[in-house]
Amino acid sequence: MKEWYYAKGQQQFGPIPEDRFRAMLGEGVILPSDLIWSADLPDWQPARHFPELFPRDSTRNPPAIPFRDQNVANTRLAAGICAIVAGSFGVHKFVLGMTTPGVIMLVVSIATCFVGGIVMHVIAIVEGIKYLLMSDEEFHQTYMVEKKEWF
Repeated sequence: MKEWYYAKGQQQFGPIPEDRFRAMLGEGVILPSDLIWSADLPDWQPARHFPELFPRDSTRNPPAIPFRDQNVANTRLAAGICAIVAGSFGVHKFVLGMTTPGVIMLVVSIATCFVGGIVMHVIAIVEGIKYLLMSDEEFHQTYMVEKKEWF
């Protein structure tokens, strides 16, 4: 029987027998944005790339499974607001758990007597607006799973 693995954030689960794996998809335990892998796949991929795995009611096409995670929504909002308000200090990077870029922004701002802080703040405003305009799912994938540090 085929075995599957899935990852939520930085935590990996598995092996899971295929019948239990499909049940977890149907129950919403595994989301379309979660990364999945099995021995016949070359690399981890978002579950949404495999629509055949999601259960279907033969009488109708179900709506897309929505991405709902209040922690992601709160983090996205906090990071966006911090970037716009105090971005030259890299606060939004610390909110996202990205210490190195946060320290870089903070050091550049302080070491240049805040002249470099102007540049850092412009960068942060662009990032903050970008965070706030993204969907929760896109934000989660880009900044929490892939850990994209800049823009």
